[in-house]
Amino acid sequence: MVKAVNKLILEINNTENEYFEKAVFYVRPEMSASNKLRAQAQLYLGNIGLEKRKRRINRITVIAGISGLAAGAAVSLITFLITGLL
Repeated sequence: MVKAVNKLILEINNTENEYFEKAVFYVRPEMSASNKLRAQAQLYLGNIGLEKRKRRINRITVIAGISGLAAGAAVSLITFLITGLL
């Protein structure tokens, strides 16, 4: 089966990236008349990187860790006081 597709395709041959020589963008129909297509494509390509992103610590994880430490310290203190008094 053949499907007729009429799409605007923007091809960037000079990506200024050592890993990629060409990028292909399929432009949304409502943006096809925009004068900013090439600039937006270059901006998008500039934001892409292969480096691993730093792992962000979730605030809930930090709160849970601090709560666990506080509970452990409280149990240790109570145990020390009970065994010290007996």
